[in-house]
Amino acid sequence: MKPHYALAEIAQLIGAQVQGDASKQIDGVASLISATPSKLCFIMAPKYLALLADTKAGAVVISPELAAQCSISALVVKNPHLAFTRAAKLFVKENSIPLGMHKSVIVGDNCHIPNTVRIAAGVVLGNNVQLGEQVIIGANSVIGDDCQIGANTELKANVTIYHNVSMGRDCLIQSGTVIGSDGFGNVKDGVHWISVPQLGTVRIGNNVEIGANSTIDRGALDDTIIADGVRLDNLVQVAHNVQLGENTAMAAQSGVAGSAIVGKNCLVSGNVTINGHITVCDNVVFTGRAMVTNSIDEPGVYSSGTGIFKNLEWRKMVARLRHLDKLARTVSKLEKDSQ
Repeated sequence: MKPHYALAEIAQLIGAQVQGDASKQIDGVASLISATPSKLCFIMAPKYLALLADTKAGAVVISPELAAQCSISALVVKNPHLAFTRAAKLFVKENSIPLGMHKSVIVGDNCHIPNTVRIAAGVVLGNNVQLGEQVIIGANSVIGDDCQIGANTELKANVTIYHNVSMGRDCLIQSGTVIGSDGFGNVKDGVHWISVPQLGTVRIGNNVEIGANSTIDRGALDDTIIADGVRLDNLVQVAHNVQLGENTAMAAQSGVAGSAIVGKNCLVSGNVTINGHITVCDNVVFTGRAMVTNSIDEPGVYSSGTGIFKNLEWRKMVARLRHLDKLARTVSKLEKDSQ
């Protein structure tokens, strides 16, 4: 049976004021376009007010500035997006993994496994694994020797955690993620590559979320560190010895090369590459496809990827770019001759 709440109950839980029918029953969330009369929606900007005329939603989360223009029941709150997110959590489907361990789970020696955990079929736990209360581990995940996983952390199916990795409480690791694999350390002996031993580990803080098929390499000597509150999207690469500061977020297909340090509260957009052995200060935003080759010591928004062009325009631009050095030398010579 679906959970349902009166609008007044949701208002109390998310810190909003009710405008309209406080007894209206809500059993889920949806967009303004697809909503039915039992669903809750939200509006972030005035341009979406026009959708209210046709929506069938039961109620909407809206800001005080827009509430007077709302024709349906509403939850009025200063930050509608944040409040809607909190409301949506009320309708998350309960985990289908039953309490306890599936009979197929393999457990190593000297493990600490509280009776509040949920561990699905095919999971392998190495020796000396320490699990916190209410940890959830999805099917076919592998946890290496000497790992520590904090309370209320959830690993989805097919997650691989290499040996000696530590992870805090309230984390979420999506399917296919690999944490603690060897970093890309190699040195040449003549013509042959020799792999450098990766002797560090990965330390992950509290309330960290890591998207599907992301990879976090263990340190070569020092540890790779993911601080509290970090958010990584799907397909993110974090190399050995990297440090990501508190509440930094990285979008899909971004990567950080070895030994880079990224500060707190940074936003890294999709397909951004951050060079190794550089430092990025707190409160920096990199827009999509930026290539970060030097340290950043001043907060702000940084870009380097060019926008899209029609193919013919792009080809002309590249052709002219090839002559840019010659043009610059010609201009410099003309300036000297004119003096």
